[in-house]
Amino acid sequence: TIQVEEYSKAAKAIEERRKELEGWESQIQKLRERNQKKKMALQEFRETREERIKEQFQESESNREKLTRLTQEMEALKLEMENYNEESRVKEQEKIDELNAKIEALHRRELELELREDEAMEH
Repeated sequence: TIQVEEYSKAAKAIEERRKELEGWESQIQKLRERNQKKKMALQEFRETREERIKEQFQESESNREKLTRLTQEMEALKLEMENYNEESRVKEQEKIDELNAKIEALHRRELELELREDEAMEH
């Protein structure tokens, strides 16, 4: 009976150990499943983040191109304004010179008429 008791104790210890191992295997399996879910979530997060970074980069490039285009347009307008202002200044100066020439011509005619008048009175 001692052997039976020892056998029974050994069988009981083996059974407890087997249940303990099954519990650990179950825990290990749960940890593996949880780990797999986390890996998938991390992969999804990385893909989403990469997509967002690409979109932000493309938007940034688009904005940079727009800014470059606007800067070029502003430079062209600035140059156009400078040319227009120079043309306007030149045209104004031409008109002023033309008016001064007319005034001078009228002044000379006035002097000529006064001289003729004076000559006519002397005669």
